Parts: sequence; structure tokens; C-alpha cells
Amino acid sequence: MTTTRIEFTQALRSAPPRSATRVRRQAVFACTVGAVLVAIALVVPVIAFLGHRVPADLWFGFALLTFGGILILTNAARNLRALRRVTAPEVRLGAPYAFEISGSSIHFPESFNQRPETWPLAGTTVVAGRWLGLRAVTLSREDRKARRYLGMVLELSPERVADIVGAAQK
Repeated sequence: MTTTRIEFTQALRSAPPRSATRVRRQAVFACTVGAVLVAIALVVPVIAFLGHRVPADLWFGFALLTFGGILILTNAARNLRALRRVTAPEVRLGAPYAFEISGSSIHFPESFNQRPETWPLAGTTVVAGRWLGLRAVTLSREDRKARRYLGMVLELSPERVADIVGAAQK
């Protein structure tokens, strides 16, 4: 049984670990910033509720602040949840490699925000194409959340990765 590992670029693999305390502090700060953005954005509907006319561009700003605040809060909460699993004083935010194909399965290693996962190779769809205008490869299954890797972070091109996975499926 051969194992084929799909690697990240050297720049990603060599990223230094970060202090868990620093990551926690940044996540708490992000929660605060997100909450402040949402609170500021809530001023617009309160003004409108009190009977004052609110210009359309202020409504647009309200929507933008709300959306940005919710994104920041969501990411910070995900990082704080991930920090609960950390026991070491330092954390490595990225995975050591993208995934590996071994026998009849695809293994995704643990990273800061994701637990390790193994998918059966059969039934996995792999597509090399574009995502937001960038070259990417997407692995998906009906029962799992899709995994997408941009071409710029992989040692191999998305098309080559798709060929490797496709050949392993045969």
C-alpha cells in the first residue's frame, strides 16, 4: 500500500508556531472589536425607530458594520473553541500537509481549527477549477463539508492534484 502526500508550499510548512496565550489574547480582542462594531451598527435602527429619517447610505453602513462585526465574532469564537483543545504553550495554526491518500482513504491531518478526518476514497469528488478567480482543487463528499485548497498554497498544481486523486480512485 503506497501513501501519497499532497504537501503545502515550503512557506506554509515553515511558518513558526505561535504562543497560545497570544492567540487567545488576539481572539478576545477580536470578540471585543466585533461586539463594538455590532453595537455601533445597532444605533442606526434605534434612530430610525425613534422616528428620525435615516439616509440610505447610513443603512448601507449599518449593514456593512453588522456583517463585518458578525464575521469577526464568528472567527474569534472559532479560535477560542479551538484553544480549548490546546495543551501546549505554542500552537501551529496550519496543518503539516494538505492531505494524504493511503489505500482506499484520504486522510486530512489535524490543524488548529479542524480535527483530523478520514474519508473513503470511493465517492469522493475532486474538481480542479477556479474559486473566486483563483485556481483551486476541491474535494467533496455528500456527507462531509468540502475541502478546498488554493493552487498557490500547494506544491503541485490543482490539476495535478486532481489527477493524482482520480488515479487513486481507479
